[in-house]
Amino acid sequence: MKAKEYAQRYFDAGKTDDALGDVWRDMVKEVTALCESRKAQTPAAFVAVFEEINQKWKAFARITGVNPSGFSGMIEHKQPDFYRLLKQTGARL
Repeated sequence: MKAKEYAQRYFDAGKTDDALGDVWRDMVKEVTALCESRKAQTPAAFVAVFEEINQKWKAFARITGVNPSGFSGMIEHKQPDFYRLLKQTGARL
């Protein structure tokens, strides 16, 4: 799904916190799905997928006015070990 499609879904749902959470969860699922479809097996491959979806979140944020660091910020909050791994591998957060 494109950032503008996520934004439209967010607007259609009334710009609620629940709608924002749904978008975030769907983008996390997108990371997993892309890693599986691309057969990402190295940390560098996984980081590349994460960065791609993080950029999508930032595009979504430009359209909607939400926090542009919200995707990586929630990763840091909900999965701190994974976030530390991302930082160690040089991911652009």
